[in-house]
Amino acid sequence: MTEDALDNAVRWNKAESGAAVLIKIDTGEILAMASYPDFNPNNRDSATLDDFRNRAISDTFEPGSTVNRW
Repeated sequence: MTEDALDNAVRWNKAESGAAVLIKIDTGEILAMASYPDFNPNNRDSATLDDFRNRAISDTFEPGSTVNRW
């Protein structure tokens, strides 16, 4: 679900890459993490080295919306 939402956001914004982290607000527990572009672990031969990088934990960026209560 998080990967699908990130994929849609990257395509909608015509971005080259993106990251998403879903955090439980009251505990800080990380519920999901996604990075784009990604790769299929069953077909790693077609992936580039850049596809293996988890942008959510390795890239430096200014965070957008850090707390959203729906």
